[in-house]
Amino acid sequence: MPVAELFGCNCCSRAAGTWQWVANGQKRLVQGRPTRSPIDPPPWGLSSSWRLLMSLPPGDQAAGDAGLFVSDLVARLQQSEERLRVAVEAAEMGTWDYDVVQNRCWWSPRTCEIWGIEYAESLPGDLRYGFVHPEDEQRYRREVDDAVFSGRPFQIEYRIIRPDGRVRWVLLRGVSSCDADGHPVRATGIALDNSERREADEQLRESRALLDAFMRNAPVGMYLKDPDGRYLMVNPEMAKVLGVGVEQALGRTAEEVLGAEEAGRIAEEEDRAVATGQAQSRNQYFPDRTDHSSALLIRFPLVRNGERPQIGGFAIDTTEQMRAEAELKRSREALHQSEKLSALGSLLAGLSHELNNPLSVVVGQALILEEKAADQQTAARAGKIRAAAERCARIVQTFLAMARQREPERQLVDINETIDAALELTAYGLRSAGVSVDTDFARDLPVVIGDAGQLHQLFANLIINAQHALETCRAPRRLGIATRLENGHIVMDIRDNGPGVAPALRARIFEPFFTTKPVGAGTGLGLSFAYGVARAHGGELLLLETASGAHFRVVLPVEASVHAAAHSEAETRARPAGRVLVVDDEVDLAATVCELLELHGWQTRAAHSGEEAIRQLDHDDPDLIIADIKMPGMDGPALFDWLSEHRPALADRVVFLTGDTLGDAANAFLARCGRPFLEKPFSVESFAALLRPQQVRCNTRHTSGRDVSNDRHTRGL
Repeated sequence: MPVAELFGCNCCSRAAGTWQWVANGQKRLVQGRPTRSPIDPPPWGLSSSWRLLMSLPPGDQAAGDAGLFVSDLVARLQQSEERLRVAVEAAEMGTWDYDVVQNRCWWSPRTCEIWGIEYAESLPGDLRYGFVHPEDEQRYRREVDDAVFSGRPFQIEYRIIRPDGRVRWVLLRGVSSCDADGHPVRATGIALDNSERREADEQLRESRALLDAFMRNAPVGMYLKDPDGRYLMVNPEMAKVLGVGVEQALGRTAEEVLGAEEAGRIAEEEDRAVATGQAQSRNQYFPDRTDHSSALLIRFPLVRNGERPQIGGFAIDTTEQMRAEAELKRSREALHQSEKLSALGSLLAGLSHELNNPLSVVVGQALILEEKAADQQTAARAGKIRAAAERCARIVQTFLAMARQREPERQLVDINETIDAALELTAYGLRSAGVSVDTDFARDLPVVIGDAGQLHQLFANLIINAQHALETCRAPRRLGIATRLENGHIVMDIRDNGPGVAPALRARIFEPFFTTKPVGAGTGLGLSFAYGVARAHGGELLLLETASGAHFRVVLPVEASVHAAAHSEAETRARPAGRVLVVDDEVDLAATVCELLELHGWQTRAAHSGEEAIRQLDHDDPDLIIADIKMPGMDGPALFDWLSEHRPALADRVVFLTGDTLGDAANAFLARCGRPFLEKPFSVESFAALLRPQQVRCNTRHTSGRDVSNDRHTRGL
């Protein structure tokens, strides 16, 4: 094709530079040097994308013929532009071109659409400022203008306000070019409506914030693990269950957080959840913790798009629930034990009266026989009868004390003597079981204020408990008892080399009716009663840990105000006491009480009903009235009420005997009247203690000639 036709003109009439380029090209071809270079400047009507290709023909180069070929790249360029246009439209991007020198803009139709204006071939350069959101204008000018006038590429995301008032987010990217002097001449780039992505990002942020708040404030633990078992998500409640902080758990495995043993159990459940596709739940306990020591864990698999499964889970802290359930269980057990004791009390209430009256007669008659015996052998035998009867009486008193849970009496008690008495009581059983006893009592122990009978029974129960345990072991069987004073408390340790107490039973060892002995060998009340006595005296009964055998410790407080001095019995008997009216429907018991009173210098008369007592009072004015509470007809309370109304001076001289302090009526009456009372069967010591203040009161009345029975300081035991 002729060159002139290709260029659409007469080459010779065009610029000399262009034709000179052609001539130079031909010269290089003749010299056998192919060439390919741009035409600069391009011929009229051609774009700068034209290229002129010159090459030798494939024929005989020696012939000197040369060929000039111009390759038309227009078609190729059009294809490229079409592809670019389609890509830009598919991406919904707008293009723009800014002529810095002319301060004019060219925006593509899509760019105009984003800005909400009609398309125009050319737009004012300052138009771009008119749409910028006021809050973003300063940043826009700083970042875009600085980049354009410095020749740097830039990217900015900002808001525009369209003519219709809608606010849109726009992502603007561009690059600028400068002339040889470094002055900006042009900037081109793309524009993208980013509103939907920003809205999606905002929704995502809100969702994440909501999820974060949900996780942070959830009252249950929640977590998520990756397929490798590392914690991806852990909320604060879950961190408490794990026993670490949230940051310490994230990115770590269960083994790193909880240790290999617990991690192994967790892995088994997680594998089971993955294998079955179902949630797995388990109660997990952390015995070494005081808080968050129990939790219900629920684990479930998460499978997405066929990927390796992840594990999610919930943890519900059940510590308080477990404590509440344990407390409820203890309350139910306590109620159950209380019902047992109530049933026992009802039984004893019915039997005690019938048992205590004859026991009181036996004790009293044995004492009388012992004191009036003509020879030492008879006195010794009477003493044995009395001791055996008093032992039976103490057994009844023990069951009564457990059933009514009464407060201990307050009197001076020598602990060493009380333990010796308990050892004497249990001596036969210990010898029969082949138990050797070693004692180490501290000298000059102070006395304590307490109930001598209850403390005696406490020590006896501990000794008997040790004896029963030792009977199951081979010889040698040893029991050691020691006392000492420590920090204002008397401490008694009782140790044996028996089988000890299994760890699983230690928590229940002091529960009523709990026993490890065979049926018929124990009631389960001994240690429970001992524990209650120790607590009632302000002390403790402890089961201490030991390598072998059992080690019980009793701790009792010593009050600084305790004074050992007391009125001696000789002082009490210094003079005749006075006259006593004994009122009891049991003839033998009334006679026995009268005989005991006469041994202490009292003059006595007996009445066997309340009505008979009132008749005798018509012609007698006794210094002391000892009345049984429970009698047929007019009983003790009715007699007291009659005296309070008709003979108030005599009402303040009444003391009561009772074999039934379990009944509500008897307890209510004793609390109402405020008079001293003595429980049947009574010991010689308790009977003497009852008489002692009455003797002092009577002696004072006879000496001064006035009735001091109403003086407050002379009342009571």
